[in-house]
Amino acid sequence: RVFLWAPRKQFHFDFKCGNESCGSSLTSKGLYRNIRLVVDRQDFYYLAAEYMECRTCKATYIAYDEKILHQLPDGLRARFPAVLTRKFACDVSIVTQLRSRTLGKSPTALTNSLREMHSDAYLRRYLAFASDAECHQRGMRSMGLQPQPYAKPKSVQHVPSAKWLLAVYVRDVMSRLDMLRAAVTGVFGTILKVGDILTFTWRSVCILQPFNPTSV
Repeated sequence: RVFLWAPRKQFHFDFKCGNESCGSSLTSKGLYRNIRLVVDRQDFYYLAAEYMECRTCKATYIAYDEKILHQLPDGLRARFPAVLTRKFACDVSIVTQLRSRTLGKSPTALTNSLREMHSDAYLRRYLAFASDAECHQRGMRSMGLQPQPYAKPKSVQHVPSAKWLLAVYVRDVMSRLDMLRAAVTGVFGTILKVGDILTFTWRSVCILQPFNPTSV
């Protein structure tokens, strides 16, 4: 499977150069020659991306660069399917499971579960390949032809370690840090209006300021 991320061509979005002294519009430069391997729940897939350049300062950007993704509105940025690391990438469906870490849902348990699902999916594909190869060989023998040898299937790819999944989770938290800060520092509770004075509930007062016995 291959996922092509080309937001400029797909959404007709006008990206700007990431250099503060430039700010010119970016133009397409084709596809980036390197592709990323993304870990999914049952398999791996490849991530290909658009390549863009600034004709003013000659800077180049990959479509999944943070300077490019931050320019997209939330509705379009949410369509990007992975969290990138230095070597690999992780699908957002796995990152979502990492967010609900409770007792029995540690990164180690998730890694073991991913390995089991990857092994099961690989076994199913291997059995389908062996069955089709055997059927093809029988057909060639029935026509008096010499059966052709087949290349040995690749072994199952190893799922990264639990430490890597934890690093992916940290990157996901850092990407949502502004939203998390707003949720933590926001005012929760019911606001009661008495005359011209806004009175907060006791829970909100405790959040906004430390307890002071003289103020009660």
